[in-house]
Amino acid sequence: MPNWADFNTQNGTVSGSPTDQDVGNYNNIQITVSDGTDSATLTAFTISVNPVVVAQTTGSMSLRWTAPTTRTDGSSLSLADIKGYCIYVGTTRDNLQMQIELAEGDLTSYVLDNLELGEYYVAVSVYDQQDIMSSYSNIVLKSVVN
Repeated sequence: MPNWADFNTQNGTVSGSPTDQDVGNYNNIQITVSDGTDSATLTAFTISVNPVVVAQTTGSMSLRWTAPTTRTDGSSLSLADIKGYCIYVGTTRDNLQMQIELAEGDLTSYVLDNLELGEYYVAVSVYDQQDIMSSYSNIVLKSVVN
C-alpha cells in the first residue's frame, strides 16, 4: 500500500489523501484477510494518483478594428491625423469602466490579457493629433473563455 493510504479492517475500504508528490501509479496492491486459520487474497489492483488540474480563471480577448476615414461630423480624416485609440471595456453595455489608451495611430488590433473569464462589452474611439476624441464605435459583446 502507498504510505499515504489507509486500510479500514472493519469495512475493507482503502482511503487516503495523496499530495502532489504522490502522483503516479501504485501497482500490484494486494489485500489479504485471515481469520487465523484460513486466508483469502483479493486480485492485485493499481491505484493511480493523477495531478490536480487547476482550471484557468483568466483569459485574453483579441480585438480588431478598421481605422476611420471620416470624423464624427462627416469631414474626412486621414490616417496621418490619427494619434491613437481608446478601448473601453465593461461587464455591462452602460458601464464601460476599463479604459486602455493606445497612443499609436497605426494600430488596428490589440490583445487584452489577464481578464477574468466571462462576457464583456467593448467599444473603441479614435483621437486625432489635436486630441479631439470621437464617439464610441458600435458596442460589441465579446467572450473570454479558457
